[in-house]
Amino acid sequence: EFSDFECRFCSLVQPTLNQILQEYGEDVRLVFKYLPSETRPNSIAAARAAYCAGKQDRFWEFHDALFAAPGRDADVIARLVTKLGLQAKQFANCQQSNESLLAVMKDVEAARAQQINGTPSFIINDNHVSGALPFADFQRLIDRELHRSSPKASSSN
Repeated sequence: EFSDFECRFCSLVQPTLNQILQEYGEDVRLVFKYLPSETRPNSIAAARAAYCAGKQDRFWEFHDALFAAPGRDADVIARLVTKLGLQAKQFANCQQSNESLLAVMKDVEAARAQQINGTPSFIINDNHVSGALPFADFQRLIDRELHRSSPKASSSN
């Protein structure tokens, strides 16, 4: 998933992604990639903050809390740091570091290399999917890909 914490559609697709993870279990893997918008004021800072939460092994908790929060500004991020019990000094140092910026920019470059310029966007095997699609649309694609990669499907061809 290429996503932006300030993207409304990225937020809207989160319940669908959770449903996919519940339905498919270990048959699928969700990998989050940062694709912040340069036009949204808190987008890059939110991405860097999520990266830094991940450095304290709390990425997914921070991710969920940030998408659920009413905003993405510095005050909201500071409240989430406290709420999740993150080490505030370590977090602040990380957020201001070149490491966090480079990590985010690495994902941006990966998106560009795959000609992805909007969020949310997904790569399911070799298939590029854009938008906050309903579960049924993801399900059709995932089922097709799982069928193609299953040993039975390979041996019957």
